[in-house]
Amino acid sequence: PGCGWRSIRLDRGAQPVASISFRDSEQSKAGDEHIPPNALTWLRLAATHAILPRGYPHTVRSTYPAYVAWTALGLFTGRIQSVLATQAMLFTIGLGQGAIPMAAAIQWVLKDGIGNAAAIAYAAAVNTKFDEDAKRYRFQSTVALTASDFMAIAMPLCPQHFLLIASLSSGIGSIASLAQTASRARVMTAFAVHGNLADCTRAGQTQGKLMSILGTSAGAGLSWFIGSDPLRVALCILPLAAASLYSMHVSSQLVVLRSPNVQRAERVFHSVLLQLPLDLRAASAESPVRVPTPEQVAQVETFVVDYSSVFGTELLLQPLIGGPPTGGWRLALPFTRHVPKAAVAEMLGFGDPAAPDASGEGEGGAWSASWHEGGKYALALRHEPARDRWQVVAWHNARSASIDKLQAVWHACVLRHALDRRCEYGLDLDAAHAAARALWPAVHRSLEEADWHLVTVYLDGEGACLENEPRPRAQSDEQPRASLSSAARAGDEAGARAPTP
Repeated sequence: PGCGWRSIRLDRGAQPVASISFRDSEQSKAGDEHIPPNALTWLRLAATHAILPRGYPHTVRSTYPAYVAWTALGLFTGRIQSVLATQAMLFTIGLGQGAIPMAAAIQWVLKDGIGNAAAIAYAAAVNTKFDEDAKRYRFQSTVALTASDFMAIAMPLCPQHFLLIASLSSGIGSIASLAQTASRARVMTAFAVHGNLADCTRAGQTQGKLMSILGTSAGAGLSWFIGSDPLRVALCILPLAAASLYSMHVSSQLVVLRSPNVQRAERVFHSVLLQLPLDLRAASAESPVRVPTPEQVAQVETFVVDYSSVFGTELLLQPLIGGPPTGGWRLALPFTRHVPKAAVAEMLGFGDPAAPDASGEGEGGAWSASWHEGGKYALALRHEPARDRWQVVAWHNARSASIDKLQAVWHACVLRHALDRRCEYGLDLDAAHAAARALWPAVHRSLEEADWHLVTVYLDGEGACLENEPRPRAQSDEQPRASLSSAARAGDEAGARAPTP
């Protein structure tokens, strides 16, 4: 009772009031409702209750059992190789030769401290990308843990460099563990269907602990047979690592993420655009639109190597404005991309968008930019005649909703689609803008029907944004003009806002 294992059967043959009898689900299968379930049955039911979400299989998606099976195999083999690697590390500091020297004990503590510091720095750098690309970071964490274990088993070959190698191994292992933990919540949302995210996460943690116990036991037993020789340990770890990586790869393929990021949005929109007439001027709001489902996109989604866009024309999503980060921002934003101030000169009303930027970043082509959908997002284009290359840049308004961000990427993808086919069908940017606006309601509706989750999207790019702020009437009676937000100004400490006339 209370666990969902009993059923109520109404005996409709009884008159005048139907009689009610209770029977256990396992007893129903056996055909005997009077004999209580045996100890084996209760043990199996208790195990199911402990390691699977409540109400399984009705509270999770159909791919959950296969995901659990492959993940369990990956965790089991990974734990065995971790035990063997730890054994090699302990032999390096002299555990197998009696008392551990004080210097070795201090180095052991130091390598953990260095590993934790590396994990903190990594988490600050990655930030929200754990949610945006959970499958990628989940698989990469397995690769990193494997690399960490191989570094550990190599320590006996270079005992004089124990602190250096141990610190690198500990740092990589700490980073991998953090990435695995951070991405787990987003992965679990792919399977929870009745608001039971916490219960699915609890079940996943239990499965991980169980595989850790079994893997530790198997690894301890295996270590007695292979000893501490690095070559034998490496030969034993190789098949374990291959099994772990393959299992995690297969289980990650079973994860279906329903919130659009750049890759998933581009794959969806590219599929939609291929359904449209070759001449975008013939596209209208009545054009049939069929959006790929999240399951279909998951089958082709790239998470092992870097994603290469399905569009030929480059898209920069919310890059910084005014040059690369300088000063302290260079440390906080080391890998962000940027565009010159000439990219937004037309909207901000300063300078000449056709002229090169003072820093030289604007050389090679003129910029054109404009606001769309009442200032919800802005698009900029640059053409380099020398190489006949185009570039599309998109910024969201700082107060834009998730659906506005998705529409901005859709609009940019329509332009990129037209630019990719300009040699065969000519280029009409006005027709591309019109088609993007006319087709968006149908695309939005199809996305919702295909069960894409549009409340949260991961389309913030480099993190800069533009704001369409009205200017005070005391200063000017002109129409509202754009100004750079603080996030966009991060790329230029001197500021990139329009000068006051």
